[in-house]
Amino acid sequence: EELFSKVIEVNAAPALLEIVDTVGAEHLVTLKDLYIRNSDGFVVLYSVCSQASFAALRPLRQRMRQLRGPKAVPLVLVGTKADLDADRQVLTAQGRALAREWHCPFLEVTAKSKLMVDQVFAQVVREVEALAPPEPRAPHVPNAQGTWPPERFIG
Repeated sequence: EELFSKVIEVNAAPALLEIVDTVGAEHLVTLKDLYIRNSDGFVVLYSVCSQASFAALRPLRQRMRQLRGPKAVPLVLVGTKADLDADRQVLTAQGRALAREWHCPFLEVTAKSKLMVDQVFAQVVREVEALAPPEPRAPHVPNAQGTWPPERFIG
């Protein structure tokens, strides 16, 4: 696998992404499972020029469910090589239908012109934030009569 780090801005706030590219690391099943268990969000890619890569998505999603349980997982489905229409084997409608089934965003991208690539990373950050549990807030206790004020003088 390959590791990359990238800082992007999403909703006017910086987000540090640590990206693990596991393409071609099928033999590293234990390591891949570790990443699935411990990652905050996922970008699941397939090539629009490869029906086999699209078919491989369902077993991957099933493995994610086995390792993460039934709760929603921050996920963005991405079709790559969108610029290669002459070689296309997976229709955009197929990608959209799978994304609807998985209840996740869907994008098609091309690295050649970088069309939509930045949006993929911003979208996965938004998915992580949307599915994150709300941060606990300290209860507000009004200053009741007979309690010390926040500032006091002791002489």
